[in-house]
Amino acid sequence: MNLLKAELKRQTFTVSRELEYFSEAELTIQTGYAKEHWWPGVVAKELIDNGLDACGQAGRPPQVKVDFRGDSLTVEDNGPGINPEVVERILDFSTRTSDKMAYVSPTRGAQGNALKTVLAIPYVLSGGQPGRIEVEAAGVHHDITISTDEIAQRPQISHATTDTVRTAGTQVQVSLDAPSSKATEPEPGFLQNLIDDYALFNPHATYELTDHGAHSTIEATAPGWRNWLPTDPTSPHWYTTERLETLIGCYVCAERNGGRARTVREFVSEFRGLSSTGKQKQIMEQIGLERLHLRDLAENGKFDRERISGLLKAMQAATKPVKPEALGILGKEHFQQRLRPVGETFRYACKKAIDGRGLPFLIETAFAMTPKGGLRGLHVGINWSVPLGNPLQDDIFYVDDKHAFRGLAALLANQRVHMDASAGVLGVHQDPVCLAVHLACPRFQFLDRGKGSIALGGGCG
Repeated sequence: MNLLKAELKRQTFTVSRELEYFSEAELTIQTGYAKEHWWPGVVAKELIDNGLDACGQAGRPPQVKVDFRGDSLTVEDNGPGINPEVVERILDFSTRTSDKMAYVSPTRGAQGNALKTVLAIPYVLSGGQPGRIEVEAAGVHHDITISTDEIAQRPQISHATTDTVRTAGTQVQVSLDAPSSKATEPEPGFLQNLIDDYALFNPHATYELTDHGAHSTIEATAPGWRNWLPTDPTSPHWYTTERLETLIGCYVCAERNGGRARTVREFVSEFRGLSSTGKQKQIMEQIGLERLHLRDLAENGKFDRERISGLLKAMQAATKPVKPEALGILGKEHFQQRLRPVGETFRYACKKAIDGRGLPFLIETAFAMTPKGGLRGLHVGINWSVPLGNPLQDDIFYVDDKHAFRGLAALLANQRVHMDASAGVLGVHQDPVCLAVHLACPRFQFLDRGKGSIALGGGCG
């Protein structure tokens, strides 16, 4: 008897990748931190960063309020307020939305995914229960519920809006179901330590923290202090040809989607030192790009690398490199006020230089014995933001050009400063000392998407 062999006729399926934000593995990659750090750590960090940036762009000394109740976290700022259309774009999980990710400048974040991770974290932490986020800004209250369509493999988003009296600032409240919030309850004082670090690296900001009803305030030490802002024109010297292509590509894609068409000359005028019509005309005539649009440098799906490289070289030749101090020095006086040194123990140093890739950088360090209740251990800031751990773990540090140590912790251990694993910070045998380190640079080599770890290598870039 002949038996017919069964044959499977495979069908080709197309499955959405939008749910990649809605798994523990992907969120760990996107945030740069493991699950135990998400609530309230990553959520608070991202919302505070956004608030500080918004206030900076509006030219206002930041006022940031944080209210944590275990199952909800609310962060409020006094910025201009996030526009409703931006909220709509953030809810599209097939794209990244950011006004900084294509530019090269010393900003707190540039990934274009921060608020998307904030939206997805409550859902993942609660094991698939719908997560709720409320945003109030620009006269609109957004009530957002996030769940998933497991069959279609897509986010399922409920977004209701109502009018509100709030016209300035942004308030974001993220809620987590009670069992999940208890399971991820942070160590006592975690948020206070986080706020202390933000105050350490942002002299112009005032913070109010309410943690389970307990209230504290940290006033700005220098309300008029200014760092490099996202609204400041970026320098041509901070770009490579590839980086400039990325920026041009974003402008061209925006034009294709209905955005304004830009000429090459208009594009050049947006860079630091190139606002004068004389310089713009000189560059256009030099490389033969007068009257051309950016889209003319990116035709048939490919960049005209030769012309873009020539454009970058001409822009760099017509401008001066940015001095390191223009990035924004925190300063000796600010660190003294924050550390409150005991006796004559305070030490401060600031290194200003241009690295091997032409990028300006600042490294400020402050050390002191501190009073009871003062800051202790190691505190590291990167471009005025606060990583949730030690970001300098892979670089090689040298002592007297003889002894090499991998990572800052190893270097400090050699100096009899040892990691206190239980607290996640550095301590010196319980001695009351503090070491603060802040690094500022237009382009770091980040080792994760959450910008929590960097490799200095031969420079900042």
